[in-house]
Amino acid sequence: MVPFQPMQDPLSRWLRRRSAATFVVLLVAANYVVAVLGYLLFPAMQPAGPIFEVHHLGLGLLLTVLVIPVIETAVFQWVPIRKLGLPCRWGILLSATLFGLSHWYSLSDVVATFLIGLVFAYGFAVRDPENGGKPFLLVTIAHALHNSVAAFLA
Repeated sequence: MVPFQPMQDPLSRWLRRRSAATFVVLLVAANYVVAVLGYLLFPAMQPAGPIFEVHHLGLGLLLTVLVIPVIETAVFQWVPIRKLGLPCRWGILLSATLFGLSHWYSLSDVVATFLIGLVFAYGFAVRDPENGGKPFLLVTIAHALHNSVAAFLA
């Protein structure tokens, strides 16, 4: 098992020096840039995803914004990147692949969420928990904000 080492490239070092709030905003912005680029490169892609009935809207929003980001961060970032003992880059790739495959509403959703998953996984790998980086908390907040914006736009 390989002990976890946070990413050491120049972008990662720069991101680690950002405040928690700035880091979260950058992560959410990067996710939307990646998603928009995916839809521009593959115009046939249309976002799908679960649609909540009006009488379940409150529960749907609660799950989408609060519960699901915690669970998905645990399953799709924390386990592959921190707990499996893989080299960091392989953990990121596995994380994004599992994240994409878990959103199998359509092929376009798998591709889009794989790309978004790369951003979340990279963000998780950048923050060093040993030095107060709080990767789980920050990625969960970024995921919740991402889902909030997506729910609002839907």
